[in-house]
Amino acid sequence: MFLKTIKLFNFRQFERLQVSFSSGINVITGMNAVGKTSLLESIGYLGVTKSFREALDVDLIREGQNEMAVLGTVFAGEREKKLRILKQKQGKSVFSNDFRYKKISEYLGELLVVSYCNTDLMMLVGGATDRRKIFEPIICQISPFYMEAYNSYRRVLSERNALLKRLIFENNNKLLELLKVINERISDYGKKVIEERKRFIEKLNVFIEQIHNKISSAFETIKIEYLPSIKEEEITESLDKNFDEDLRKGYTSYGPHKDDYIFIINNKNIIHYGSLGQQKNMLITIKLAFVELIKSVKNDYPILLLDDVLSELDGIRQNNLFKAINSSVQAIISSATLSEIDPDLLSMAKVITLEKRSV
Repeated sequence: MFLKTIKLFNFRQFERLQVSFSSGINVITGMNAVGKTSLLESIGYLGVTKSFREALDVDLIREGQNEMAVLGTVFAGEREKKLRILKQKQGKSVFSNDFRYKKISEYLGELLVVSYCNTDLMMLVGGATDRRKIFEPIICQISPFYMEAYNSYRRVLSERNALLKRLIFENNNKLLELLKVINERISDYGKKVIEERKRFIEKLNVFIEQIHNKISSAFETIKIEYLPSIKEEEITESLDKNFDEDLRKGYTSYGPHKDDYIFIINNKNIIHYGSLGQQKNMLITIKLAFVELIKSVKNDYPILLLDDVLSELDGIRQNNLFKAINSSVQAIISSATLSEIDPDLLSMAKVITLEKRSV
């Protein structure tokens, strides 16, 4: 799979922009504030319908406008398809070859993407909610079943939390019976979410081990550990056992919405013991592992988006990164400078220079 062209209308600072890409490595360069990150963000948005910078859709619309559009021409094997996302006052619409999807979940997978940006570093060292966001877009792309289960879990969880607040003031048998029904649904969806996350991390660690030494010049062992807040077979028991605590708090204390991931390097938690360079290197390894995992499941490579990935990496690791990118993968990399990259490596890439635009 590769993206041939992308067209933007009122996306971020771009009133109109069209860019063509090669099927291999593409490097977007230019001065600060010319829109390098915004261009990569638009590609990620075309894939997963969300900003990898955690921006709201309304914040992606060019100032002074009330709608935007992102269009892309994608080749999957020999098949060409036209993808389009429109954001208007009445909502968001997603299309493939003029067919409009009713659900976003049905559209996901039309353009497979894996993205890295510096906000991933903040997610890594943030809270459990942040760390889950590193993995969720990838699991959703390879498993529509997972997205349906997790969205259903979140919906029922909201219903339970609202009911807990009511029970503080309206403790009656009808509400307690309703709580039992909701608990059963939470348990059912929660089990599916936990099981899918476990399978995902098990597969991911296989690829992480294969990739890391290609980038790192030092011998390091890294892996991801999935840390559920509760075992899947104990969700129902936990909901009953912690009812008084949940009632006092007004929300559900345990479940997949509280799960965490631990990033391990040389048997230590990288958040506490890893340098900034090690943390960034580990995230890059994980992104490359995502690429190979998606290929193993979907039988097609995703597009790899690497925003400002070269900063904080020394020259050796910058060049190792270029070498580690699978030649079958379309990679789109943004960087303000390319001075440390081997000219022979750079000669095999398409360099796209963005110019400062008048506002």
